Amino acid sequence: MNTSNGIDSVLAEMRATAAQITPRQAALPSASGGGFADALQQALSEVSAQQARGDELKRRLDTDPGIALQDVVVELAKAGLSFQMMVQVRERLVSAYREVMNMQI
Repeated sequence: MNTSNGIDSVLAEMRATAAQITPRQAALPSASGGGFADALQQALSEVSAQQARGDELKRRLDTDPGIALQDVVVELAKAGLSFQMMVQVRERLVSAYREVMNMQI
């Protein structure tokens, strides 16, 4: 496979993913709307789905000749990044909770 062709396909996939994310961010509920818990639950579901897609591609890599290794690597990298992001969000939430609990009344 030509290296520039592979890079072009990865860039095209990244652009498509970015285009999907932008409208989704506008649809997140506001503070007076659906609530933080709903937004957090939706984000957790998306991270779980991303990891499931990566695992499925990894499993199919051995048997399906139509699956390219670079597609599997990109999908697993996206899943890893989204998981790391959710861990950071959790750490920030725990930190904020501790700060609020330690406030003097």
